[in-house]
Amino acid sequence: MSRSQHHLATLAAIIACSVSAVPLFAQPSQSAVGSTDNSSDRARVLFKQAESAFGDNKFLQARTLLLEAWSLSPSYDVAAALGEAELELKMYRDAAEHFDFALKHTSPTSSQEGIETVKRDLRRAKADVAEVRITVNDAAATVFVDGKAAGVAPLSAFVEPGEHVIEARIGDRFVKKSATFQRGATYDVALVAPSRPGGSVPSPGSGLGDGPTHGDEPNYVPPAVTAVAGGALLIAGVAMIVVSTSKDSKKSNLLDGLAAKNGTECAAGNPTSDKCKEIHDLSHSAATFKNLAIGSFVGAAAAGVATYFLWPDAKKSDERAITLVPSYSAIDRTFQIGAMGRF
Repeated sequence: MSRSQHHLATLAAIIACSVSAVPLFAQPSQSAVGSTDNSSDRARVLFKQAESAFGDNKFLQARTLLLEAWSLSPSYDVAAALGEAELELKMYRDAAEHFDFALKHTSPTSSQEGIETVKRDLRRAKADVAEVRITVNDAAATVFVDGKAAGVAPLSAFVEPGEHVIEARIGDRFVKKSATFQRGATYDVALVAPSRPGGSVPSPGSGLGDGPTHGDEPNYVPPAVTAVAGGALLIAGVAMIVVSTSKDSKKSNLLDGLAAKNGTECAAGNPTSDKCKEIHDLSHSAATFKNLAIGSFVGAAAAGVATYFLWPDAKKSDERAITLVPSYSAIDRTFQIGAMGRF
């Protein structure tokens, strides 16, 4: 038996306990009882059909059946089965929502093995989405994610990686926050509703609320790596410039020792002169180190720009721009990099 079949078999064993549940303390009318019974019966039939489809690896069909059962009986077992089907279909956000619902609506009859399975699958689903924990300063506020009602805060919402709009509405009052969320991260977003109708106020903090809470800090690893790499390239470039200058200086001293100070003695060809060969090697080596130094400086500048753009607190503006202008002077034998732009 596959993992998916085993999981649905476990859920099927508890279907009678949760899908057919009815209020114990109310005294419903005869018609209401009949309607409840019909819904429960229909939900059980749909669940069994979904279980069969799941066993045949027809996950989309299983999900369609379970969604109808969900509309009739939004219960622990239906939610867990829905999450399982959506996990197989790589619908991670929907799977996370249904697994989360299932864990919040367990009953005394829910098996511990089934609960542990749901917890494990929830962790799998959350690895591919972002969890946003939303709070609002007004308990009457309804939370919307990308324009879709998510419920009353405080609540947790699951979103695909990327930019999303979180909004809280209380009558004519509202507040919005746009943010970019990363896969596998958890964020706390606090919304502060305006005190007057028809207006909105910015919430405190950045577009990411209080930032990702896994580790409780923004991710500084990428900019730190580029900064270290840039520093290493800069140091290497300076070192190679020093070596190149030293070789040029040594070459000049050797040329001073020749009869022809401009090096024509070597140019004419003197096979017995080791000094000419050394001068040639020094000239070639100095040029090589100089080129390597130039490459290192360019790499260091690029790393500096990358560090700026990767830094979590860097301002993101359409008007921000930066241009690097490298220049080399053959007369002074110097290499420079200029930067200009708007920050």
